[in-house]
Amino acid sequence: NARMSFWYKSRMISGDVLDIGLGGMMTAIEGGVNPELFTFGEEINDIKIRISDKELKINGTIRSKRGNMVSIEFVNIDEQNSDALSQYVFERISSDASLQQI
Repeated sequence: NARMSFWYKSRMISGDVLDIGLGGMMTAIEGGVNPELFTFGEEINDIKIRISDKELKINGTIRSKRGNMVSIEFVNIDEQNSDALSQYVFERISSDASLQQI
């Protein structure tokens, strides 16, 4: 499973990535952190996302929150991180499609 983490107001925030695409991700925040802490439209810098054997570093903006789930829109992704994310998403879609054919 993909994981993510970032520093927020001197606290390390981490969690599982529930869904990810080229435009953003939905994540389940761990450790009893209340998502109400975050503000809609707030920028989060240097989000580390571990997918497969790669670690991406991406900036994002808070777009929604519910329960322990927070959605983050990716902004200003550099080419290297964009390529790695595109490859990961393509591989997931390809493996899902092949499973549906069975």
